[in-house]
Amino acid sequence: MADLVIPQSISSGKYGSVILHVQETERGESPEFAATCLLAGEETLKQYGFTPIKKMAKGDFVEEILKAVVVKRYDLLLLGAYGHKKPK
Repeated sequence: MADLVIPQSISSGKYGSVILHVQETERGESPEFAATCLLAGEETLKQYGFTPIKKMAKGDFVEEILKAVVVKRYDLLLLGAYGHKKPK
């Protein structure tokens, strides 16, 4: 894993972090795989001092991400993928 540099003001817990995994049911993603992805993301953030809130959504990746951003008004969005095709 590459070294990740996180400013102290962010990693100190001043800002909350949320992990959202979108289970793409139309592509046949199983609930077990989705849960594993969510846990892997949580463990990665914990290594850097974050205590994330985990959330799961089902449906279209792009639509669910956009809904989350509009409703929660996040300041920063980071995306990760595990062998998926690029979103439309």
